[in-house]
Amino acid sequence: MTLSQAQEQAAKLIGQTTAYIASVAGKTISDANDAVSRGWELELQFNPNRYWTLKTAGTNQEAIDSNISVFMQRFVEERLPFWTTVRIPTDPLPGGGQLVGAGGLWWTTSQGSNGQPVNYFTTNVATPLGQANANSGKRKSQSRQYSLNLTTSFQLAVLGSLADSHSWLKTSSIGGSYCWASEAAIGYLGAAPEADGIVRALDKNKPVFDKPTANIDLNLSYRTKLLRNKIGTGFQLNIRNATESGRLQGVGVNPNGKFYLYRIIDPRQFIFTTTFDR
Repeated sequence: MTLSQAQEQAAKLIGQTTAYIASVAGKTISDANDAVSRGWELELQFNPNRYWTLKTAGTNQEAIDSNISVFMQRFVEERLPFWTTVRIPTDPLPGGGQLVGAGGLWWTTSQGSNGQPVNYFTTNVATPLGQANANSGKRKSQSRQYSLNLTTSFQLAVLGSLADSHSWLKTSSIGGSYCWASEAAIGYLGAAPEADGIVRALDKNKPVFDKPTANIDLNLSYRTKLLRNKIGTGFQLNIRNATESGRLQGVGVNPNGKFYLYRIIDPRQFIFTTTFDR
């Protein structure tokens, strides 16, 4: 059997043309979906006096997966009966002998480093496709609906006599911010097992949420003039995530509820900056 004959036979087996096989060989078959966002934002600013500023902002934003394409699901449903029943050809090879596993089911025959097709399908096709279908009409994964930001700045010149006796206080200020965000969906639990006892679908009514997040930032600044009062100079110390000591945060779960994807949360950071102006 020549290579062209083998290709024609393969095309006949899967009900396609050799031209179609050549057009998709080595390519990823994919499709798109839409996302709809809606929400509102409220911002308030209040200055108790000229030395103290307060600002707060709250948001309600909802990003929803919508119009999940049915092409991929239909394609899988159309091809699955063939994938699970086709057998490896038993025709002799041009140089003699047969293909490895000749006569056996292709679906359960190991394909070298790629393993068995059934395992590849479950991990790389069925699971992510099932998750996309389960998320249709629901909030996008890892999106947080509610958030609240509080920011304040306080000039130390307000300290009156204390600032008069310590002149550096008149050009110093302290500030900080508090940021809070609500929980986010990071996956779904598995649906009921199929007849063989294996869970192959996700239950869209059993989302898994992480915990709300909260961060605190602090800052201290001081301005002066250097070189005989010719060059204005500013010094500022920022502490990002002041209460954070560093950790791994789970951002994705398997159908059994155990984390499989993590994000590194950096510990608090100290950032010192110096600026010059004339």
